[in-house]
Formats: sequence, C-alpha cells, structure tokens
Amino acid sequence: MLFSFQGLGLNISSILVPPYLRQVGGEAGSTDPRNYEGFMKDVLDEMGKLVPFDYTLHIQGHGVFGTRRNGTWDGIVGEVLYNKVDMAAAPLTVTSNRRDAVDFSIPIQNFGPVIVMKKPTSYQPSLGDRLSRVFTPLDQSVWLLSILAYLAVSTIVYVICHCNPYEWRRMAKDGEATIREAESFTCYNSFWFVLSAWAWQGYIRSPRSLGGRIVVMSWWVYIMMFVLTFTASLTNMLRMGPTPEDVREFTRIRSLDDLTEQSNIDFGMLKHGSTYQYFENAKVQNLKRLHEIVDKNPELLEKTIEDGIKRVRTSWRKDYAFIMESAMAKYYSKQEPCDLFYVGDFTASSSYSFAYRKGWAHTKELDIAILLLRENGILHLIEEKWFAGKCQGFMINRSQDDVFNLPPYYTVDLGSFSGALILLLIGVLLGAVVTVAEVVIYRKVELPKTEARKGQLVADNAEPTPLTQAAQTKV
Repeated sequence: MLFSFQGLGLNISSILVPPYLRQVGGEAGSTDPRNYEGFMKDVLDEMGKLVPFDYTLHIQGHGVFGTRRNGTWDGIVGEVLYNKVDMAAAPLTVTSNRRDAVDFSIPIQNFGPVIVMKKPTSYQPSLGDRLSRVFTPLDQSVWLLSILAYLAVSTIVYVICHCNPYEWRRMAKDGEATIREAESFTCYNSFWFVLSAWAWQGYIRSPRSLGGRIVVMSWWVYIMMFVLTFTASLTNMLRMGPTPEDVREFTRIRSLDDLTEQSNIDFGMLKHGSTYQYFENAKVQNLKRLHEIVDKNPELLEKTIEDGIKRVRTSWRKDYAFIMESAMAKYYSKQEPCDLFYVGDFTASSSYSFAYRKGWAHTKELDIAILLLRENGILHLIEEKWFAGKCQGFMINRSQDDVFNLPPYYTVDLGSFSGALILLLIGVLLGAVVTVAEVVIYRKVELPKTEARKGQLVADNAEPTPLTQAAQTKV
C-alpha cells in the first residue's frame, strides 16, 4: 500500500469498448463496478490494491472519446475537463490537443496505426444467392428449357404408348399382355418414367415400339449430357475462391503508402478519432494524401470501431480496409471467425492513458501505481488475459512472404447447400399433403363404391336362381 484514498470515492468516466470494458449485469448505465468486466476494470482493481480507493463508473453513452468542436470538448475528455468526473479510464489516445485540456497518466498500452483487412476469400453472397447456389452451375434458360423438354418428351412418350399398335396397351387388348403391363405407360406413369430417367433411376418396363424406344434413347443421351455438364460446372464453382491475383492484391498492401497508390480497396478510419486527427495534422506528404482521400469521401469514415470492423467483414462488392490502433486491431483479429488480419505500418506510435483533471491532487499516486503494475508484470498479464484469441497469423510484416496459402478446394457450407435442402423439404411436405388427400378421397369416394359393389355381389350370390330352386325341389 503506497497511499490511502480510504473514504475517497472516485468518479471515473469510461466507454463500453470490448475488451476494455463491457457490462455483464445490472441495468443500463449502472455505476457499480461489479456490473462490468474488462481490461480497464482489472487495471483499476489492481491499482486499488496498491492505492486503496473506492470508485464508480460513469459510462459515456455516445461512445465518444473526445473531440474539440467550436472550442468545446465532448466525450469523456469533456467530462474530465468540465469536472463532471475525476478521471477517465478508457482506450484514450494521448494527443497534443487533448493534453492541452487534461493531464494524462503513465501509458497503459502502446500502439501504432495499422491497416485491418479481411483475408482474401470468395465474396459473401446474399441470402438469395446462397439459397440458389446449387442451381447456379446452369443458367436459368437451361433449367427452363430442360423442364419444357421434360414435359414435351413425357407427352410424346404417352401419345406413342397409347396409339402405337406394338405397345403394351394394344397387346393387352389382344390378350398378349397383362393388365398391369398395359398400365405401364398411362399418362401418369409416362411422366414418372421420364422423370425417373432424369434422376438416373432404373425402370421395370420400357416402350416396346421402335418409335418409343428412339424417343426414350434420345432422352437418355440428353440426360447424360445434362448431368455431366451440371456436375462439372458445380465442381468448378465449388473451387472458386481467392485467385492468386486476389491474394497478390491484398498482400501488396504492406504500408499506408500502398493504400494511397491503389484504387481496388476502399479505406477509412474512425470519424474524428485520434487516428483521424493524426493524419489531419500530419506534415508528411503521403499521410496528407491519405487524409485528403478520406476527407473528400466522408462515407469511408465510421462512427464506431465496431462499425468499421463490421464493414471490413461484410464488404464484398468492393473490399474495405480500416485504419485503427494496433491494440484494438490485435483483439478483433484474434477473434473468431478468424477472417481478419492487419498490416503493421508503425510509422508513428502513441499510447493509451488515463485522463486526469488538470492539477488533480492524486495524479502522482495513481501514476506510481501504474508504474508498479508495469514493472512487476501484472499489466502484461492483464493484457494477455483480455486480448487472447484462437486465431493465428493475424499480423503481416512487410518482409513476410507467402502470407496466404490457397486451399486445394472450398467446402460447401450449409447456407450454400440450403437450396437443395429446401427443395427436399418442399417435396416431402407436398408428398405428405397429397397422401392425406388421397386417403381422404379414397374414404369419401372410392370406399363407399367398393362397399356397394361388395354388397351387390353378396346379394347376387344369395339370391336363388331357377336351377338352384329346381335342385332344392328334387331334394
């Protein structure tokens, strides 16, 4: 224990930015530290063990760190400056403008600007594209003409089998075939026969006439070409992914200079954040050029870090790169689904620090506590705890080669295969509905007729004939 703040309650302003601080309980806007967790919360608790004090957390609802506009500061910097709180504990970047307004503590974390991008993959299709993906190997016109061909061939097979004198129907009339054989190519069975051939299924009987067999053989040849073409096209489509050219386009960007010299990838940063202010005040020509690009295209700027990361992940018509601090980039890049990486430029370095009121009496005590946490390794352990993740290979160095290895094939996910599953579900449900309808029709229409016929037969058998009566008389 260095100094004692017993009886002193500190009002600390912060922002909910994972992994620095997140709410895990209580109502929104709760000031009880027990309802929060994160990097900043653990640092404050460890500092409290060296310099005992009580504190409450005041969450800045708009998520603004602090920008001076028209001579007035907003965000958590403004709350400290205008004595609304005693200090601010958040990933607050130290800048010259902010230092004029508040005092900063010993650095909590050091970082540099980096470029966050999505690993080169195939584009993210829409829901409709994912549902229809298994049908996309063939054009819609091919599917339409194939369906029309099926209907036409089925009709022709039925007509031939109904009219041709060498078919099963005619042979059954002449007593050369059974009734079951005669029903092999009714209208319903003709369509089913042609459809089963489309699915490469077997058959019990085929047309007997030469004309019918020629039509069926031509249909079989068409189906063979259709299925082989579909399979080859589907295999090629499943192998689509990032081409070597796509990978080279991503790996070519190794610095901020590379971003300004290309036009295939959009880039932006946090609107009015410390990174934006850094480029705004830069005197180096390439950094000024970068700021001019984003300043002329305000749609490239994002209001929050989460929005920037989401845009990196979801942009597919044109890829998007987000320029941010390396500390936050490290956290997001190590989280699943492991689809992000960042390029370390480190042309400049800065740090995150606590913000104090100017001339605050307890600045020295808290700074000494931070130094002790840094020296005894506790600060490093806290950082490892909250910035851990399952992803590897999330940082790219300028001299690193063979950054991305293209996989030999690309698996089909559930979303891409859902079109076939939905088609199967529709078929199963339709079959169940038709079955229920058939049962109802049979019981309402066919069963009474059958019972009536059976009753008539019984009655006919029970009624005595003249021969029967004569036999009974003789007896």
